[in-house]
Amino acid sequence: MAEENVIKIGALAKDLQLKTKDITNLLKDRTGVTKASSASLTEEEADVLIDAVAFNADVKDIDDLLRGDIIIYDEEAEKKAAA
Repeated sequence: MAEENVIKIGALAKDLQLKTKDITNLLKDRTGVTKASSASLTEEEADVLIDAVAFNADVKDIDDLLRGDIIIYDEEAEKKAAA
């Protein structure tokens, strides 16, 4: 049996410029899976999350996102700015 690639939620959150809570909430919304912020994701779960973030941020090239050339929408910062 081949071992599946995994990625830590914290590492993915850092790469996507999000909080781990955002990642766990998005994972639950998209897949119904609940995981702790210290847990690992399967490759399939990470793909679902990356696709969701890229779609929501209108990312044309994932490399731009990973380099930090694209800033992801920060809902909390937007709420504070509106208050």
